[in-house]
Amino acid sequence: MSLLPDIEDPDKAGSLDVKRVATASGLSSHSLYIPSKTATHGKHLLVVWTCGNGGTVDFYDSFLNHLASHGFMIVADKGSSSDRQAEVASQGMAIDWIVAENGKQGGEFFGKLDVDRIAVMGHSLGSLASFATAAMNPHVRTSVHYSGGLTGNPVGFDEAPLKSMTKPTAFLCGGADSTAGPACEKDFEQAPMNLPVFYGVLGGASHIGPFGGTPPAGQYGRAGVAWLRWQLADDAKFKPWFAGASCTLCATPWTAKQRNLD
Repeated sequence: MSLLPDIEDPDKAGSLDVKRVATASGLSSHSLYIPSKTATHGKHLLVVWTCGNGGTVDFYDSFLNHLASHGFMIVADKGSSSDRQAEVASQGMAIDWIVAENGKQGGEFFGKLDVDRIAVMGHSLGSLASFATAAMNPHVRTSVHYSGGLTGNPVGFDEAPLKSMTKPTAFLCGGADSTAGPACEKDFEQAPMNLPVFYGVLGGASHIGPFGGTPPAGQYGRAGVAWLRWQLADDAKFKPWFAGASCTLCATPWTAKQRNLD
């Protein structure tokens, strides 16, 4: 049974109001997007978000607000540097903050954060950082990588974390992405053969994809909510969006490959 109320279409805004907190108390590098209700077990389902190289949280605001309106609390870095390792450290700090706040008696989030239902997500550089965090941090249940492209990256990022991943993951990339597109497919090919993985290509999308356009990030927001519903909220209704030869995101405007999702 899903931990969130039933929905029909993740393309539409969720039913929950969202409070944006510009600076998280005790975590000055991050902002919060807090849905007005917890999941049915009384805890928030968490997303740690990292922006693309030089990007700021404001650029991704409609996308992050969309995720939160569907019941996911977002801990988002305010802005990324060009240093992948620094962003890995930042994701670790965000997860440490979640664990600490959940255990802080008298705090706003005491007992209200599900420290074992955390997704790490990012765009471009943020995606690259998320590989390491997904592989190393025991609190991460799943990861989503938008326009990542770790394998063969010309900057020379360490590819070892990809080989160490064990949790379900989604690689979502643009069909017209000359920056990361060619490496995205290589990530799928080089991922461990027993890893549950979905690789989706959005036709015509550039490296930025729909993040800078149609609120709430169009097809990227729709796919993100569907994946989180399945992986964090135990909503089996959205498994067919990603699993099987006739999966929802196997059809136009998407093309897809998958392993170990059935």
